[in-house]
Amino acid sequence: MKKQRDPRLNEILFPFYDATRAKEIILTYEPDTELKNSGRMSLMGFMNYLMSAENAPVLLDRLDVYMDMDQPLCHYYISSSHNTYLIGRQFGGRSSVEMYRQVLLSGCRCIELDCWDGKGDEEEPIITHGKAMCTDISFKDVLYAIRDCAFVTTPYPIILSFENHCRWSKLHKKQQYKLARYCDEILGDYLLRDSLSHIPLEAGVPLPSPNDLLYKIIIKNKKLRPEEEKRRGTTEDMTKALDFDWRRPIPPELLSGGVFDRWEEDKETLVYEPSSYCRVDKSGFFIYWTSDNRDAYVLDLAQVNDIRKGGVPKDPRLMQELSGRCKHNLEDSSLTICSGTDVVNLNYTHVVFPDRQTAQFWQTGLRSITNNVKANNICPMWCLKKQ
Repeated sequence: MKKQRDPRLNEILFPFYDATRAKEIILTYEPDTELKNSGRMSLMGFMNYLMSAENAPVLLDRLDVYMDMDQPLCHYYISSSHNTYLIGRQFGGRSSVEMYRQVLLSGCRCIELDCWDGKGDEEEPIITHGKAMCTDISFKDVLYAIRDCAFVTTPYPIILSFENHCRWSKLHKKQQYKLARYCDEILGDYLLRDSLSHIPLEAGVPLPSPNDLLYKIIIKNKKLRPEEEKRRGTTEDMTKALDFDWRRPIPPELLSGGVFDRWEEDKETLVYEPSSYCRVDKSGFFIYWTSDNRDAYVLDLAQVNDIRKGGVPKDPRLMQELSGRCKHNLEDSSLTICSGTDVVNLNYTHVVFPDRQTAQFWQTGLRSITNNVKANNICPMWCLKKQ
């Protein structure tokens, strides 16, 4: 076993700073001549010193390539980025194309693209954190940013890690085809389309080295097994197989609706509508409330985040009113519908039912409808226009 180096050697290699060394630092990094002559240092001078090569977090001789870069690609640790597009939070955060530019310019060589079906008439593929209420960005804009910043910092290959949620069907205009076409058109010669001629992609053959893949962009994406591709047959057969009917049977009781008490409460306002008529539309996209006190109130089920067992109001007068109207336990006989476009601006709608069984029935029915909308990534307005 080797002995540890004598710690006294540190004092020889890196001697303690004294007044003479402090004066050298001030003369080197202080921009203000008056302060420099008086032996003092400003905040800017101190920042210059901290950001200088003397305080580099790594050895300077390691900033250049000093390793053997002719080994198979899988022999290296690769600087990678997870959910590259997000700024800040993973849930309810904001997506930005600029993040791809920043990570590539900082030397990152593996970035993530979460691809989803686009909305609207064009249905252009988007990148977002699915089912996490994050904003989205254009897939095409991201490819342009990658192309422009890919090899500014280093010529070594980039891996685009696709988390592909885009569907391949007539209903969604074959958005996976769009992904492939945009990659081919925008990335151009940077895109690695086939295996290298001298390194066949076969079992037992080592992967290419970083030097073999200079200035190349590699796409990492799941592929169907050969037997699955053969089973699905032609593209047209695959398209037919993936078509689906977004309509799901809705319980008649939800369509016909019922008369229930509804209330909303926050720090500043209180809304209470006794005997409010509630129903679900025939397509299963909206809940309607009508009462004598106001016009119809509509809630988009695509914005519903949770349907949970109801709570009790904080206002004592409303609590007394509801307790007098409800023949059973108020908490067991009510539901709370949480809705909103993000996790910050949430709205809580409370509905009081005649009994516990009715509340459970509506909770199960509404959950089934909202899960159908989210699982199939349905745009209600698009489907309604197609009817």
